[in-house]
Amino acid sequence: MGGNAMHSYGVERLTKEQYNEVLSALTITLPYKTAAIPSYKSKDSFGDCDLLTTATDEAFEKSLSKDFALLGKKKNGSVTSYALKYGNFPPFQFDLIKAKEDSFKFNYNYLSYNDLGNLIGRIAAAFGFKFAHDGLYILAWYSHQGEERSVARVKENGKTNDYAEHKMEKLFISNFDEALEFLGFDSLRFAQGFDTVDDILDFVANSKYFCKDFFLFENRNHDQRKRDIKRPTYTKALEYFDTLADTKSRDEVTKAFKASVATKYPSIVNIKRDMRKEAKRKYVLSRRLSSRRVVWLYKRLFGKQLEGVALGNMMKFLNNNCDKTLAISGVSNYKWYEHLAELMRMANSSQFQQSSMCG
Repeated sequence: MGGNAMHSYGVERLTKEQYNEVLSALTITLPYKTAAIPSYKSKDSFGDCDLLTTATDEAFEKSLSKDFALLGKKKNGSVTSYALKYGNFPPFQFDLIKAKEDSFKFNYNYLSYNDLGNLIGRIAAAFGFKFAHDGLYILAWYSHQGEERSVARVKENGKTNDYAEHKMEKLFISNFDEALEFLGFDSLRFAQGFDTVDDILDFVANSKYFCKDFFLFENRNHDQRKRDIKRPTYTKALEYFDTLADTKSRDEVTKAFKASVATKYPSIVNIKRDMRKEAKRKYVLSRRLSSRRVVWLYKRLFGKQLEGVALGNMMKFLNNNCDKTLAISGVSNYKWYEHLAELMRMANSSQFQQSSMCG
């Protein structure tokens, strides 16, 4: 989104009148859920047209009337960008954004009003959550040993490090209005829409948990800085927030947020505990089913070195068929190796070699 994907086709910005006419003509008549992504009301030109839909690319392309000429397209994940020509309008970029039926409403609201979803996400991230296109997620980082680590430490030390190597996330809230309220926003105000970019930024700044520090580039990792420095709305947000009177400190809003969550969402404690247990289970299993141990045991059983494709197939077979409950139960290594040996003999049989290992 943003109108930059199809520059090679000579696409141009559309006036507000052209944009509205194109959207009306692009309406998909097939039985798919479809919605144009709204922007602030005073916007007078558009770099692209964004349409959220459950339709496939093929269904959309078949629905195009003869008034449209498809000049080219480029796919990037769930978004397919098209260069289209309509009547005597200049070529323009049209983004078809695929959504799932069950998260369509959340996705629609998340993408609405320029970069608002990203700005809301900065407040969520400050408290260990991810505000995504399909819901609000609890995030947690763990060491190799399955011990929980702080979110801040991960971001300070870069993308990967031994201190916090594994990330887990759990969907927590799938209702958009509830997610907004959870993060200190007024969901009724959001439903009214916004006239200007300043209205959008004022909405962000009025979150009960707003803090300027959450948005500063120096508090973001390299990839985030590289992405957001190119986003006009984000850079304008930094300028706007800088004009505000002194706001609450990070410590103040964090304390208020934690107090509210403890009162209104006590179940989050159990959810995080289960996530921590799952991280530890994964760690124990990864240790007991490491490739080094598998290679060692295979050589003891069969006198051969297991490597390459054969090792990959064996690891896949063991992972799919081993007793994971036994692995994490604290059983002795002797008993665990007996279990793996039985599976290896099964995998090494001629019947399995023909049906699975060689596949």
